Amino acid sequence: MGNKHPKGLYSLFFTEMWERFSYYGMRALLILYMTRQMLYGDTTAYGIYAAYTALVYATPFIGGIIADQILGY
Repeated sequence: MGNKHPKGLYSLFFTEMWERFSYYGMRALLILYMTRQMLYGDTTAYGIYAAYTALVYATPFIGGIIADQILGY
């Protein structure tokens, strides 16, 4: 069996790897930044964090509906 992968797979892999690294790294520091630098209370900081996380997962779904229903893709 050959171990041939398409050439674009390597750039796709590294792009996705660094995107995930930056996303999870930012999530790990977001609460600390809001509570220590911006001086938000814990409740406010966690509320913003929860809203951000919800939007990260909801926007692809909303974008899919728009693409399917409105744009016709």
